[in-house]
Amino acid sequence: MTAGLAGFWLGLIWFAALLVTFLALGAVGWPGSDDECVQQSACYCERFRGGMVKQPSNTWSNLAFVLVGLLILLSAAGAPAEARNPMTTEPFYAISYGLLVITLGPGSMFFHASMKGWAGILDNLSMFFFVSFVLIYDVFRLIGSESVPGFALVYLAVNAALFALRLSWAGSGTWIFGSLVALTVVIEVLVLANLGNAHREFLPWLLTALLIFGAAIAVWSLSNTGGPLCRPESWFQGHALWHILTAATTGFVYLYLLTEV
Repeated sequence: MTAGLAGFWLGLIWFAALLVTFLALGAVGWPGSDDECVQQSACYCERFRGGMVKQPSNTWSNLAFVLVGLLILLSAAGAPAEARNPMTTEPFYAISYGLLVITLGPGSMFFHASMKGWAGILDNLSMFFFVSFVLIYDVFRLIGSESVPGFALVYLAVNAALFALRLSWAGSGTWIFGSLVALTVVIEVLVLANLGNAHREFLPWLLTALLIFGAAIAVWSLSNTGGPLCRPESWFQGHALWHILTAATTGFVYLYLLTEV
């Protein structure tokens, strides 16, 4: 209970710090050079509007991640889950998961508000941080390891490599993210096939997560710049809906991870 509540307050403090940084950088005009999508006129459909936030719908929709992350951290403060596994017995994993979900929100907010190159990298990194967490957690569960130091060491090494790759390969963010998601799906299949030490339930949470994420990908594709559902002047943006749907996906993935026995 205490650790869970501490995680919830840590999540609030973390988001507050990121929001203050967001507002401060916006107040000074978002320093740095524009992202390459600005030069190519392919900036996720929404027309740039005046003021500090260039794409309001695509920016503020990311608060869905903050809400889901805080709910995850709050749930970690409640009664223990019926199944006992590292996500329910080791505060490090649940708290880290919740904090990474929260980080997805500001990570994308910085980008859509500023459309700066460095913010695009930050957006990519927040996605890498989250998906790689699930991937590495699954690998550790397959081999039956609950080592927090071991997990942290592998996680930091993997993300250092991903960061270096993103910096050296312009425009690689989508490819790296897609590869991480695909690899995570493969590992999940192994988990569900009971080929390792982890045993989880596909229904209902993972199925729900997959359906919502599939819908999110469809919306993202159809509403991207030049897509059939792209309406640059509209306040209703498909990319904003992508944010909301993927935020919901992270919540259902968390519920799925809790089912492990």
